[in-house]
Amino acid sequence: MSYAPGRKYRPQRGSSVGLPPNFFAKWWDTLRQRDILLRVGLFLAVAVLLWVITGGGIPQFAYRTGDVPARKIVTRVDFQLENTAETDNRRAEARRLAEVVYVNDIRPLDERRQELIDKVGKIVEVESFAVLEADEGLLAIWREFSPTDPERPAGEDKRRFDALKSFFKAGMQDNRYDEAVRKAIEPLHKLGLLREHKPAIGSQASVLVRDKDSTRGFMQAKIEEIRIDKQLGPLKTRLDAEFKGPAMSADEHAGTVLDLTWTWLESRLPETLTLDKEATAKVAE
Repeated sequence: MSYAPGRKYRPQRGSSVGLPPNFFAKWWDTLRQRDILLRVGLFLAVAVLLWVITGGGIPQFAYRTGDVPARKIVTRVDFQLENTAETDNRRAEARRLAEVVYVNDIRPLDERRQELIDKVGKIVEVESFAVLEADEGLLAIWREFSPTDPERPAGEDKRRFDALKSFFKAGMQDNRYDEAVRKAIEPLHKLGLLREHKPAIGSQASVLVRDKDSTRGFMQAKIEEIRIDKQLGPLKTRLDAEFKGPAMSADEHAGTVLDLTWTWLESRLPETLTLDKEATAKVAE
């Protein structure tokens, strides 16, 4: 009996038995899809862009603070180093030129004006010059207006006293004396008065002034505008103008009263400015 020779059994490939494809095959099939390729390309482009922006392609600087290079290095950019000596010099110069700050309190000036008016009133109320001479207190007040002068003619003090009484008798109703003194002194309120300006640091030519009882800011003032000795001349000029103005020009005794008033006021102008150390330090910073 004849028969065909037997065949050997050969197992078929995995695909023929329904085995799933491996991971790499699935990944490759997915990657080949067009929309996936586009997304991957965009991701890579963004990654490269960020890498460039953040300097990822620039090697780290080879030197650090305090390093001493072994060879000469030519920089590609300019470097600025602080000149500490020059900085200190400029700061010192700024402090030297900074303006000192003063606080202006006008009350001493108003009090001095009121003192003048009160003392004149006391003298005017005395009945006669003989009564004044007999009272040591009144005579002391009078000597503030008319100091003893050996070269003064006999009877001159009495003539001055009588002129003062006549002046006030004629103008008693309109307070012309008080008004004249007030108008002459009032301009001194703006910047104030100082006897001497000798700060350890700061400008020697000008200062800054602020009012004590006002929120108004600083006002700049030249030294000659606040020094008492420099303001005596302008004050005398204003007094002359007031006593020779229309309200008094017809009074023959106005000149004598002006002389008495100026003698008293000239040496008694008070300081109204005090140094503001805190504000001065801030200005000098």
